[in-house]
Amino acid sequence: MRKRVSGPHMMTRYTMDESVNVANELIDFCNKKGIDLYFYSYKADSVYSDFMDTHGFPHLDFNVNLDRSHRGKLTNHINVNGHQLVADSLIRRLENQIIPTSHLKQILK
Repeated sequence: MRKRVSGPHMMTRYTMDESVNVANELIDFCNKKGIDLYFYSYKADSVYSDFMDTHGFPHLDFNVNLDRSHRGKLTNHINVNGHQLVADSLIRRLENQIIPTSHLKQILK
């Protein structure tokens, strides 16, 4: 397969099969430590969801409406405001669906 997971911040490029293997290793590592691992996407995307479901990866999908004020002026990458909006949306999603609020507040202390 020619598709790769990569980005300017990554020194290594992975094939899709390698990415699946790394994700499975990470899930196994976390499970051995008693940690629940969830992957998430802040852009609702059926291709992402189908990929995660196909490989049995636990994941959260939600849509965050990022406007121009949430992106850098020189790049299209999300800026501090965008990261805050995504983080706030993720916390709300976790509180509402996965982790009891009392436990989440304890984790965030």
